[in-house]
Amino acid sequence: MIKVRSLFPILTSHPELVYLDSANTTLKSDLLLKALAKYYHHHLTNVGRSSTDWSTWITRQYQLAHQDAGELVGAKSDNIIFTYSSTYAINMVRYGIQHTLRPGDIILLTLHEHNSNLLPWLALAKQTGAQVKYMEELPLSDLPMVKLFSYSLVSNLTGEVYDYHNLTTQIRKQGGLVLVDATQAVPHLDVSIDRLNCDFLVYSAHKVYGMTGLGVLYIADDQLQSLTPMVYGSQTFSHIDRSDYNLLSSAERFEPGTPNIEGALGLRVGLQLLRAFRHREEALGEYFLDQLRQHRLDRFLIGSTDPATRHIPIFSLAHPTVHPHDIAMLLESQQIIVRAGKSCADIPAQHLGETRGVIRASLGIYNTQQDIDRFITGYKQALNRLGG
Repeated sequence: MIKVRSLFPILTSHPELVYLDSANTTLKSDLLLKALAKYYHHHLTNVGRSSTDWSTWITRQYQLAHQDAGELVGAKSDNIIFTYSSTYAINMVRYGIQHTLRPGDIILLTLHEHNSNLLPWLALAKQTGAQVKYMEELPLSDLPMVKLFSYSLVSNLTGEVYDYHNLTTQIRKQGGLVLVDATQAVPHLDVSIDRLNCDFLVYSAHKVYGMTGLGVLYIADDQLQSLTPMVYGSQTFSHIDRSDYNLLSSAERFEPGTPNIEGALGLRVGLQLLRAFRHREEALGEYFLDQLRQHRLDRFLIGSTDPATRHIPIFSLAHPTVHPHDIAMLLESQQIIVRAGKSCADIPAQHLGETRGVIRASLGIYNTQQDIDRFITGYKQALNRLGG
């Protein structure tokens, strides 16, 4: 049986390290480093630029990365665009639909959004005269005015999973668009664009054991032509002359210039690891919650306490008197890495009354029960030392 921790150099270099911040970014495997070394040592060239064996090989790898990225969410590679990040992907959609919005139109969000799925839409509302409203507060009479519903499938603050299928069906039926931020969902859940009934979906490679600097954007067939590209450049046109051009009709129109080749290679490796080991996390998540309950730390958990609410293994703790940054510093002194603060989710934190932030512990495929035990012990020791 493969010891998953042994696949990650930072864990073999620091055997005492407990890394509980995978919702922030996942660790990089030795397999990823070897894939990059193979490219640098044996195939270093650009994609789609020549007919050499090297270029043919790397172009094929880049195409397969699109295929793998699509298969993760049940999409065809023809509908997958690589961007710089999921944040950039959301902004591509923001730019691409701005010409369709009019004053009074509604951009619908939720109160559990990451800042990157909030700020672009606030900016678009200012620019177009549209108005941002929140699903939890939307009168039914306003539903026909919704032109875009953009929401996170999973809260990056609480780990709660959301199901808005009925709402998205209604919005699309009346001609509105739906964007799903699946950044926190794809590392843990089976995600399907068909079940989600969406026009756009985004996620990031570095959340699925790939590299930073690569985002994934799914665009539905009927939006490929209507979405205005945000960036123009080489490899995106079918014709160009001194005074005019015609863009490609395919998704390549959204990928100008030299792409992030290393990011695509890393994504392929990361998704292979995800497919092989993701099943481990469900049992670990249950163990984590059980330990929190046994040690009476579940009283500090934020978010829904309804047993019927689905969660991924993200656990955020808010102590009423001890500051999360102080706890995080003491945990780090024991080589336990967590996230402290609002986790780029200012509105959700405010909505839950946690203005100082939280301690967020999130699991990855390399975590163990021993990691969880050390966190529980370290957290309790920190509270004792800090007067909690």
